[in-house]
This record gives sequence, C-alpha cells and structure tokens, in this order.
Amino acid sequence: LVYISPEFEKLTGYQREWVLGRNCRFLQPNHCWRNAAFNKEECRRMREFCQSPQPARTRIINLLVNERKDGSPFWNLLVM
Repeated sequence: LVYISPEFEKLTGYQREWVLGRNCRFLQPNHCWRNAAFNKEECRRMREFCQSPQPARTRIINLLVNERKDGSPFWNLLVM
C-alpha cells in the first residue's frame, strides 16, 4: 500500500505508519476457513488476472470480506 487515507485508518483500525509499504493481505481474515468460505472465488479471479497478460486499461472488480485490526469483518470493494 502506498497511500493511506484517514478513512482507511478509521475503517480498519490500522495506523498509517504501520500499513505503508505493506501488502494488503494482512486484511484477509485470520482464519483460513473463513477466508476460503468468503473469498475463495474472488482470490482465484485476482490470481488469474495478475498471472495472465491483460490488454491496456483492463480492470477487475472484487468484493472481499476483510477484517479490521480488532477482527471484526468489513466489505472491501477492490478494483485492480
């Protein structure tokens, strides 16, 4: 992550200084079973999108269940 807004900090509970430069995977549910149950198909779609050559300006939109620092879930609409 290269930019963290004040709203991101409020929503997730993570401080800007801790988040900057990290991969966003830390937002995935801590329990593997929960991540698989809610995000399996979306993760597969993102993986395929990143591994395959894409025409210019191609986007993918994913709706993921992520977790705040306190472990509570929230919806994350991710555009890549």
